[in-house]
Amino acid sequence: MTEDSRTERPDEDSQAEKRLWLMTLVRLAGIGVVLAGMAVAGKSDGDSLRIALGLALMAGGGAFSLLGPRWFARRWKA
Repeated sequence: MTEDSRTERPDEDSQAEKRLWLMTLVRLAGIGVVLAGMAVAGKSDGDSLRIALGLALMAGGGAFSLLGPRWFARRWKA
């Protein structure tokens, strides 16, 4: 690798690092929603509405955590 090619790389590297951090934060946010859903369902005391809300939060957070980074990756390729 020549010295000239190293001077061009920091922009590309910093953009890739920003994208990696964004995808990591999306995953962590999804996990946070799953944990919130677990807390809501855990404190339901048999209330079916709170159980349903907790399960919906868990499913939504899981889907967000799994599909969010893929959505961003596809958006960046286009």
